[in-house]
Amino acid sequence: MSTLQQIKNGMTQAWGGLVEGWQHLYQRAANAITHFSKGKEDDEESRELAARSTGWGVLASEVYDDADKVVVRLEAPGM
Repeated sequence: MSTLQQIKNGMTQAWGGLVEGWQHLYQRAANAITHFSKGKEDDEESRELAARSTGWGVLASEVYDDADKVVVRLEAPGM
């Protein structure tokens, strides 16, 4: 096998691994993305910020269990 063919095969395998990794990441993160919409009672500054943003984001959360309870901590804008 020529050196060029070996390089081609190596690049093909590397590209396949990269694509597979991105697909796996996308599948795991697809449900983590949340759509935010502006509220009816927002002030002018909030409306301007909402107009400049994409409206999508990821909520930061933490889940852990104690001896007698499950604790969920969620950072939700506006709450």
